Amino acid sequence: MVMAILLLVCAVVQLVIPAPSASPDATHISLNHIMMEAGKCEDIFTRELFVEDVQDLVDDGCKVRDVFFCKVHMILSKHEKSEPKKNEQSLVRYLGTYINNTNIDCPEVLKTVKNSTVTRPITALLKNIVKCSKKKNFRV
Repeated sequence: MVMAILLLVCAVVQLVIPAPSASPDATHISLNHIMMEAGKCEDIFTRELFVEDVQDLVDDGCKVRDVFFCKVHMILSKHEKSEPKKNEQSLVRYLGTYINNTNIDCPEVLKTVKNSTVTRPITALLKNIVKCSKKKNFRV
């Protein structure tokens, strides 16, 4: 009798408490970290720092063979080496993780992209990173 009640309680508990779902996709986790770190960097950087403009890639919808993420990673990697900052290093690391998880061959992808002669404040780049990460992550 006690065994039957215990078995019944266990069955009810398993029905009521949802089972843990499969782990989330690694690319979505990376994109969430990218958005978070870009927001932190935006608070730190001033408008005095200028980097290559990527607005044309954003205007293309941020989705053309993940060119945007490769380009941004390249720009920030170059900048991070000259002026390392903790949040920027984290952002570069998360971008690299996203690129690795999605198996993007950035050197090959970037062969088709022209370098922009226009420069913009780094804060504009960081806003574009958040915008494209949201589009990619939430399929907006």
